[in-house]
Amino acid sequence: MSNHQTQVNELLKKILSMQTQDAFEFLKQSDAPKDVIDEVALLMTPSKTRTAFLNDRGLLESVLNDLTEKDLSGQSIQNLKLIQPLGQGGMGQVYLAEDTTLKRRVAVKILHRNHSISSQAKERFRREAMILSQLDHPNICRIYNLLENPDSDILVLELIEGQTLRDAQTEHWSNARKIRTAMALLAALKVTHNQNIIHRDLKPENIMLTHSGQLKVLDFGISRLESKINSPKTSPNHDKLAVNTTVQGAIMGTLTYMSPEQATGDEVTTASDIYTLGLVFQELFSQTPVYKKDLTAEQLLDHSSQAKTQKPTDLSHDLTHLIERMKSASPAQRPTAVDALAMLKKIQQKPARRLKWLAAVVAVLVVSVAVFKYISDLSHERNQAQIAQHKAEKAQQQAEQVASFLVSIFEVSNPFLQKAEDITAIDLLNQGAEKINTELDDELELHHVMKATIGDVFHVLGRMEKAESLIQPAYEQIKDMNDASAANKQAIASQYATLRMDQGDFDQALKLFKASNQYQPDNLETILFNKNYMALIHIRLNQFDQALAITDEIIQIAQQNPQTNPQHLADAHNARGMGFLNKGELSQAENSFNQALDIIDKKQPDNVLGLKANLMGNLAHVYSLTDRRPESIKLRHQVIEIYEAQLPPFHADLIGAYDNLAVDYFFLQDLEQAKFWNRKSLDVFEHIISVNPDNGQNFNYEYGMTLANYGVLLTKNEDYQQAVDVFTQVVDLMTRALGTDHDTVAAYRFELANAWYHIGESEKALQEIELAQAIFPHDDIPFHRRELRTWLLKATIRHEQGQHAAVEAIKQIVFKTLKAQDPVNEDWLKMAQEKFDTFKTDKT
Repeated sequence: MSNHQTQVNELLKKILSMQTQDAFEFLKQSDAPKDVIDEVALLMTPSKTRTAFLNDRGLLESVLNDLTEKDLSGQSIQNLKLIQPLGQGGMGQVYLAEDTTLKRRVAVKILHRNHSISSQAKERFRREAMILSQLDHPNICRIYNLLENPDSDILVLELIEGQTLRDAQTEHWSNARKIRTAMALLAALKVTHNQNIIHRDLKPENIMLTHSGQLKVLDFGISRLESKINSPKTSPNHDKLAVNTTVQGAIMGTLTYMSPEQATGDEVTTASDIYTLGLVFQELFSQTPVYKKDLTAEQLLDHSSQAKTQKPTDLSHDLTHLIERMKSASPAQRPTAVDALAMLKKIQQKPARRLKWLAAVVAVLVVSVAVFKYISDLSHERNQAQIAQHKAEKAQQQAEQVASFLVSIFEVSNPFLQKAEDITAIDLLNQGAEKINTELDDELELHHVMKATIGDVFHVLGRMEKAESLIQPAYEQIKDMNDASAANKQAIASQYATLRMDQGDFDQALKLFKASNQYQPDNLETILFNKNYMALIHIRLNQFDQALAITDEIIQIAQQNPQTNPQHLADAHNARGMGFLNKGELSQAENSFNQALDIIDKKQPDNVLGLKANLMGNLAHVYSLTDRRPESIKLRHQVIEIYEAQLPPFHADLIGAYDNLAVDYFFLQDLEQAKFWNRKSLDVFEHIISVNPDNGQNFNYEYGMTLANYGVLLTKNEDYQQAVDVFTQVVDLMTRALGTDHDTVAAYRFELANAWYHIGESEKALQEIELAQAIFPHDDIPFHRRELRTWLLKATIRHEQGQHAAVEAIKQIVFKTLKAQDPVNEDWLKMAQEKFDTFKTDKT
């Protein structure tokens, strides 16, 4: 670099963060060569600044690199001991420091020495302190102190450890997490705007995510009190944020996030923050970039000034509408932070929100007609002869009755017949179930079919008790009707059987499936459907040989009747694979799953992608068990791609898909990926439960297991404090799901004890150990590794307490138990011996 260019950079770096007037005043007093001053002055004009510093990133970076100040690590300023630099900005350096008085770690921002000549920079620094002092919100970085010294000014701030939103891999986030992040940002703006404070520099770099997932808004350095900007009554010459007066770093960093009024130098209001946040939201939620690629800085500035952005094309209508409103060119058209937060909450709650009456009625009409048609079509497929016997007038009569029934539901929802309140689909189903008794009481068979159909919908929605209250009486009544069609009897029996299976009453489910098969023994479609479910029940009952025998029957029937739906044959091979898998015959299981996949690829049955994803997941499990984790991970990613493309957001099937992938990554020691996918699984759980709290009870076990995996990851990362919170919740969930004396509860009491121990709470650890050891001897499971670890942890605590007799007693129990095993597990014996040997070493 030439001497001339070096002098230009040296002079430029001193004025980059000054307001324009201050900068030119400083240049007048500079003793630098005239050609250097002239070039710097030229660079300060708007057009030159845009071309030289917005386009030529390399030139700017070369100047910024020179801004690095002397490292002050190890020095003390009053009660602050500077530990190490955390970062550097245009105004100064930020250090990790220890407050030796309050014994806490803080962030310390020190104003650059070259800014000491700038009253504007000092004012900005103090303004940040003043603004932060007025704000007390969990999503805003807190200020602890402002120290003014002759050499430099210092801000003492809350230490926030984590990563910026820019650095976060948000493309992998669940929609629930993105919405939570957006709501936290709006909550922070709500507070600042209520105080008439405008941030003016919102961007992903100024949004931090802590390790615990909390969001923090940073850098209020160029914020303004709105009254000082826009109130002509108090300030006729109010400050306007123009491009050429933006501080160093802001013009480069925020050009992409400027509101039109910022880009043109017009008055800035709280609506400017909303516009900027709309841009951030689009980047967070959508794959559609805000601006077209390859824009020059001049073009980008022009687009910013005219609010010329691209509309998201991959989001829901509601979310797109919100973002587009936030990006309105006119500030008056943008929602307030309060309004935007309310809109986002509605989007978050939409699955559970009450639907407008017309939309709900139309949906129910369509669904009800479709369901009835499905039943008729299915009956047709199951028994051609039976359907052929129906008389035309009978069909017409039933159609009229169904139409009348649906019209009656519509009338219940008509706002002209009652108050125009919103009605949910659940409300309509409940009303439909009640009105069946009066609207269809003269057509009993149709009455029972409709009742069972609505009950089946409740079953799908997870409302088991409501489903049973409809399906059970429908089945009990129709099975004794001599004139009812065998097809309808068979269909309702099958519906009731699947309900009882999902309720865990496997014995009754098996009886109902058998009864369903007897109504139409020649209806192969339903026979094969029912038999596949029967095989799955036997697998759940650990009756693997019975399950395999049933799958043999299904395969034989399907092969002899190639006209049947190929899905039955694929399902049979899948169930067969699961049977072998549970028996530990992994090569047989792998072969069965591959046969099922081959059938799907060749026959292409309905729901081919869903079937394929399920089979690929099962095959991945075989790969995991045979230590082929990379192959398993590849398959599991394919499963997730199918599920995310085919299923609605937060579908329950995503839970296992995400968590299984997390487990594979865990065993490959990729803890970051394991944690990421486990968190996505938990997000789905939490969303489902938040939408319908009644689901919480249904998911206690599954949620507990997934949460337990998260706890194991925390333990692996030595985050024991958070592990305590997680395993406390896991123990509670498992106790509710399985009872107090289940071995799984004991296992996670040990994990909780281990976490308590590592944060110094030995007595609490011992309490959990005692509770676990009260269960282990009675769980009908042979002595296992976790039980051994429980004894060893107890011995460790007693040793640290100096209770050597207790340690010796534990040693006798452990070795007696281990040596009594057949065969003796030498690895466990070695692990125990090494642990007790460490106690001897400690004593010496």
